[in-house]
Formats: sequence, structure tokens, C-alpha cells
Amino acid sequence: MAHLILHIGSQKTGTTSIQRALALGREALANDGVAVLAAGPPEAPLANANPLVRTAGRGGDFRADVDPARAEALLRPPPGAARAVLSAETLFWLHAPEPLARLAEIARARFDGVTVLATLRRQDRLAVSHRRQLIGPKARPAARFYGLEARALPSWRPWFDRLFDYAGKLALWREAFGAEAVRPWLY
Repeated sequence: MAHLILHIGSQKTGTTSIQRALALGREALANDGVAVLAAGPPEAPLANANPLVRTAGRGGDFRADVDPARAEALLRPPPGAARAVLSAETLFWLHAPEPLARLAEIARARFDGVTVLATLRRQDRLAVSHRRQLIGPKARPAARFYGLEARALPSWRPWFDRLFDYAGKLALWREAFGAEAVRPWLY
């Protein structure tokens, strides 16, 4: 079996660049025994597994969950790989212990170990960056989470703690995967 590296974001911390580098380096990484696990075809410009997480609801009712069928399909170490890397900033939307426990259960059944890399951006900068994203051409989970106020920063809402309380979020990941597995990485 292989060791799994889960890169969970957060959003707006260079995840697209990491996913682009994984896609471009897929062959070289494979030659070194590292498999890149991604939702798209091998020729896709980004190697991400964002469809692994489904989001629904708005505002305080916003929720995220692991898509069990995608988790079953994506979390499979290729034969001969010593390590596997999966990058999905959508994993950062997970705010409850149950989906994390399901993800950990699947990962533990298929991998020798798991390392969770959480890239963290200062919360005010993350919020500003998210706000810029809201006015883009695509509807995104951030728009449903924050709402669409015409302000630089959204008015604070109690549910924002689910995203911005990094200590609480990391505690959930540590509970699911073990304290030694979770590594914060400052952006």
C-alpha cells in the first residue's frame, strides 16, 4: 500500500498552482513512485479532486459532504505507487466530524498512512480574496456561504466561524486522521 498526502486547501492559497504543477509533473512523479489522484482525465490542465466534496444550502444552512461514490473512485492507490497525492480545496469546506470520519475510514482502508496538508491564509485576506471570486462569472460555494452583499468584506455572521476558526477546523481533521497526520502550512 501507499502513503496518501491530502492537500485540503484552504481556497485562495495557491491551490490552483499546486494542482497545475501536479498535472504538469504527473509523469515525472509517477517515475518516482508518486501517483497523482485527480477527478479529471490525465491530460487535464489541473490535477484536482474538487468533485470529491458536494456543497448545498446558503448562509447558515451551507453544508459540505464527501461524495461517497467519488471517494470510492478517487481514493485508490495505483499498483506500485509508494505515495499518492490528492489536492482538493473543496475539502476545506467540510465543517462537521461525520464527513471527515467517512473520508478517514476510506483512506485508512486503502493507504498505509495519511498526511493532511492544510494551507492556511490569514482570515481577513482569505475573505477579501473570496469576495473577489464572488463577482466572477461562475457561481461558487463561497457565494452561497457568504451571501452577495455589495461590500468589500461581508457582514460577520456566526456561521463564518466554521470556515475561519482554523484551530477548530484543524481539531476536526486531527480527530478524524490523528494529530500526527495534520500539518498546517502557512500561506
